[in-house]
Amino acid sequence: MLPSDFFYRCSATCREVGAYLLGYQRLTFPYFVLHDHIHSENILRIYHTVLSGVYSSLSPAVDALVTCSSYLHDIGMSLPLSRVNELRISVQEIESDAPAMREKLAKYQGFVKEGVVSLPEEYDERRSVNLPKEVADFIRLIHPWVSAKYVASDQGFKKVLAEEVGCPGAGRCAELRESFLWALSRIVKFHSSKIDLKRQQGEADVGGYRVELVKLAAALRLADSLDISRSRAKHAFDVWRRLVEDKPSQLKHWLFKWSISRVDLLPGRVSVEVTPSEDRVEETAKVIGVAVFELGHNVAKDYNSYLEVVGKPLQFYMRTPGAREVAVDIEELKHCYEAIEGRRLLPGGDTVSRMLEELRRLFRLESPSQQPDLLDLLASALYRKEGLSEVIRELSRQKCVEKLLQKIYTSGA
Repeated sequence: MLPSDFFYRCSATCREVGAYLLGYQRLTFPYFVLHDHIHSENILRIYHTVLSGVYSSLSPAVDALVTCSSYLHDIGMSLPLSRVNELRISVQEIESDAPAMREKLAKYQGFVKEGVVSLPEEYDERRSVNLPKEVADFIRLIHPWVSAKYVASDQGFKKVLAEEVGCPGAGRCAELRESFLWALSRIVKFHSSKIDLKRQQGEADVGGYRVELVKLAAALRLADSLDISRSRAKHAFDVWRRLVEDKPSQLKHWLFKWSISRVDLLPGRVSVEVTPSEDRVEETAKVIGVAVFELGHNVAKDYNSYLEVVGKPLQFYMRTPGAREVAVDIEELKHCYEAIEGRRLLPGGDTVSRMLEELRRLFRLESPSQQPDLLDLLASALYRKEGLSEVIRELSRQKCVEKLLQKIYTSGA
């Protein structure tokens, strides 16, 4: 089999497996924004645009790895718990890849036995719908390692690829398959933002083609983070009520993505458009949520990683309906998010304080020192259409928010 035929079959198999398995993500994690085939298709499109500013063309090996990592990087969030247990994910490997994970994993010692992940048997494939929050959060935390192990496992994607592509036993074709799977599993694992890409093996040879693993992983992270439009929050109305009642911390992830009508990418630039609003107050709330939470938090950390590895800066823009786009500084938005996240409000009798107490009840927080941040409050007010002006006024006390709104509504007018 020619390498070009092999890579073509790999891409087709990844699309098929991803489209099938990722459908289970919505059942298992209904409160997380979509990590399904729609997300994969969006990532693949964004991924290619990002890479067009890095490479003049993609080799067959790189093109197949881009397709396959788009479709399989989140597969660890779609597997039955019994299959995750069969993969025997090593906690030591996770901590070795990402030392910062040690402290996070310590909170989930009940899901680790003899150094490997061991999830509760009562939540196997027969009872995996809407997992308990602690189980779901743990899988979400380790899913890059689960996805990578599934890709390389004899009982996972490796087996499927052997059946679909062939290459039995030894020989050049089998060697090509093994080198492809090794590279793919590395890229998939490296999409975790907890892994320092600068410390990882940068390149590999796959079928005679040079593959820059770390660059591809950095571009995948960026593409993943830029899938923030409403297309990733489609069909969400049936879950929003449960979000408010059961998983209120996820509401801002849905609502602020729902507030983005489109993300346009060209080499060197990213433009984000806010959805139409009923009035200026609602639009202002969306602008703050999109700029500070989506760009300043979700995109900024992966953009910085991409910039460190690839060195190709992007200029970010925002625009409201009918207005000109306005350049925004993503580093400033990152600092703005950090300032808002670290700010705590004192209890009082005003509207914001009452809303905050209600959210603390929904978050099931007992200590007065624990409370949702102002962006949680903003999402809740936007959803309930209550107290929005008061929350915006409170957020505008931050100079960075005041500066952002002045820029959007003065420069973009």
